Amino acid sequence: MLGSCGNNNQKAKFENARNAAAEAANKPSVTDGGALAGQAAPTANAGAPEQKIIQSADFKCRVKNVFGTVKQLEAMVKNMGGIVQESNLENSIAETKSTYKGDSIYQYNSYNTIATIILRVPSARFDSVVQSIPAMAEFVHSRTVKESDATVQYYSNKLRADARQQRLQEMKNVQGDKKNVADIAAYKDALQDDQTNNLISNMAIDADVAYAVIAVKFTQPQQVFAQAMYNPEQMMASSFGEGFKDALKEGADMIKMFILGMLSIWPLLLATTLVIIMVKRYRRRRVKA
Repeated sequence: MLGSCGNNNQKAKFENARNAAAEAANKPSVTDGGALAGQAAPTANAGAPEQKIIQSADFKCRVKNVFGTVKQLEAMVKNMGGIVQESNLENSIAETKSTYKGDSIYQYNSYNTIATIILRVPSARFDSVVQSIPAMAEFVHSRTVKESDATVQYYSNKLRADARQQRLQEMKNVQGDKKNVADIAAYKDALQDDQTNNLISNMAIDADVAYAVIAVKFTQPQQVFAQAMYNPEQMMASSFGEGFKDALKEGADMIKMFILGMLSIWPLLLATTLVIIMVKRYRRRRVKA
């Protein structure tokens, strides 16, 4: 009798707690200005679930000065309480030409400057940023603005979690055998994993609702930079006087090498001379005979 009353009291407490949690979950959260989080103003239907609207935008623009425009946009977003998630600026050489003037080389490089930025801005300031970006540009190549509704996904996560929690309580209320105890333990593990996944998913949705993502690509007209460098070929080329001196020196070196070469083979020259003399004397004697 007492056990039955205790079980009824626990069940009543659980039902009251679950109802209170469900009521708190369905209650729309209100911002400081009185508006719902992620909405401009509360709707007339107070019982409706809070909408989870995710906003995003993508721009491709040409500006006069990429670096200056990037700094201006980053400062504006930070002043609004936003985040510069990524900012990348790159100069790539489009063309290179070289001209020769005297002992110098003039090199001309034309550059393409591109900046890509990913911004996260408070949803309440999304429209302001979307309207400000075209005002910074000379020409807007493309503009894409999106709004996606994640309300169904958000509350389906909550409903699945509540349903599994209720199922767990029903399994606990059944007086079963050891098999039922093992089933409850396995179900609790699966429930914990499912609740964690649902919590992470809803946290990601809340973050996307609170901060809209804006991707911007800036380009500018090509810039040409000239650089003067010394011409190594011209610097290495010698004058006529220096060439004349070098030629005389090379001729003298050749004569010196010839004389030294002849001196190095004097035994051979001496032997050859003696053979020639002996041959001539022999021929003279035969002629006289």
